[in-house]
Amino acid sequence: MTFEKLRPYSKKIVGPAIDVLEHRNITPNQISFIGFFIAVMAAVAFYFGEKWYVAGAALIFFSGVMDLLDGELARRRETEDSRGDLVDHVLDRYSDMVVIGGLAIGIEQYLIGFVAMSGAFMTSYVGTQIQAVGFDRTYSGILVRADRFILIFIAIIVNEILGPIGPYNLIVLLLIIIGIVGHLTALQRFFGVWREKEEVA
Repeated sequence: MTFEKLRPYSKKIVGPAIDVLEHRNITPNQISFIGFFIAVMAAVAFYFGEKWYVAGAALIFFSGVMDLLDGELARRRETEDSRGDLVDHVLDRYSDMVVIGGLAIGIEQYLIGFVAMSGAFMTSYVGTQIQAVGFDRTYSGILVRADRFILIFIAIIVNEILGPIGPYNLIVLLLIIIGIVGHLTALQRFFGVWREKEEVA
């Protein structure tokens, strides 16, 4: 989606923070864990219901900032390695799980929450599995992780301003979109690489 294309600009925005952190005694992995902890706090806010949504949205924002900072700090210090990449990916998946789970449990929509969570997981899984079997890692697709978090943030703010849209709860619609489009994104990645390799062969 369009949001993922904004990532280079967001990296420039966090540049001053990287300048400060570069010479501080904090590691990229520590920032990753801080981001995960903030995501857990966001999930708890969502679990407690609509009156905590704005707090949860703010926490989602800061968790996303941490997600940018850890990788950028590792690149600046030239300390990128496979262990750091593993920590980042694992914590990202757990962050996805708790945030989507918190939203779904908070509105008691367990089946829809399962569909949303599985869609988010399959999007990421197919991307990493493509790399694991020897192809180039792909981050593209209809709805990627950055898009999901920004959509959650926007949906919560709109829900606070407008309330329900007709008979529908906006958070329910959000989870349905994350689920359906997440699975479509996973299939898009799979068949995209499959066709690409067929053409090369």
